[in-house]
Amino acid sequence: MAPRVRGWGRAGVAAVVGLTLLGAPSSAIAFCRSRTVSIDPSFNPSETGRCFEEGVPLFWRNACVGYSIDNRVSRKLAFEVVANVVARSFTRWTGASCAGESTASSRVSIDVRDVGPALCQKVETALDRPNVNVILFRDNEWKTADGAARSPDTIGLTTVKFNTETGEIFGADMELNTYHHTMSGGEPTANEYDLTSVVTHEAGHFLGIAHSEQQQAVMYATYDKGRSSARELFGDDVRGICSVYRPDGTRPVLGSKVTSGGACDPTPYGGLQRDCETEPESAGCATAPDPRAGAAASLLMAVAGLALARRRRA
Repeated sequence: MAPRVRGWGRAGVAAVVGLTLLGAPSSAIAFCRSRTVSIDPSFNPSETGRCFEEGVPLFWRNACVGYSIDNRVSRKLAFEVVANVVARSFTRWTGASCAGESTASSRVSIDVRDVGPALCQKVETALDRPNVNVILFRDNEWKTADGAARSPDTIGLTTVKFNTETGEIFGADMELNTYHHTMSGGEPTANEYDLTSVVTHEAGHFLGIAHSEQQQAVMYATYDKGRSSARELFGDDVRGICSVYRPDGTRPVLGSKVTSGGACDPTPYGGLQRDCETEPESAGCATAPDPRAGAAASLLMAVAGLALARRRRA
């Protein structure tokens, strides 16, 4: 099933993420990249044989990105289990080795780090104040921020905030549908979804990778109960992450290269605030709002959703 998408922005600017192919003809489709242009929900690269090619591909400029897990997690899962699963899932991507690289390191040039539990259980769309890149479990309902019901077929949803002109990602939030579905932190039974596989897929969206047409890939759009085969990256997934976050620290954007943000700083865009009811933290990873945040939030902020949907059976 194609990703569920929606988008809005301030000052009349809005866009939603899509799919795109970088550096390969449509007859030999490889990985797809998320983009800044809205895509029809019915679009599926496995059905069309091509990636969506409009707009600008998304990327994190940062050398490293931070995330926070909701401190409540799920009634069905222990916090320690979730923390280990999320850390391992992101490491699948950030530990990828890129073949044929002549640089000192063949590893991709981005890290993703846990900056501590989130005490705020909502997806933030504002970029003009501190917040977190949060990972939430939805035990009690599966609805949009305005109360509309989401499709029960959707297992996970990743919302990405980005610059609509450049494609630079400013933030990302992950929601997991434990209201309709049971997820296992270990080996899944026939009636459970593998949490590691689901989070690894959503972590790809978090990093700007879109759905793949290859069924073996982690980023394939549909997923069945009882499987744990999507825990490890397929060749297509590795080529995708290596293309976006090259070992030399550059990010390819429409034929040009953008240098990464330098030293690792996992602080979210605008600063870290793990509790939406209190003032920003004054120690540790907390910082003052990013000086870029004002212009980006008022002119170039947009939000997009991506979903992993379960396979429909006849």
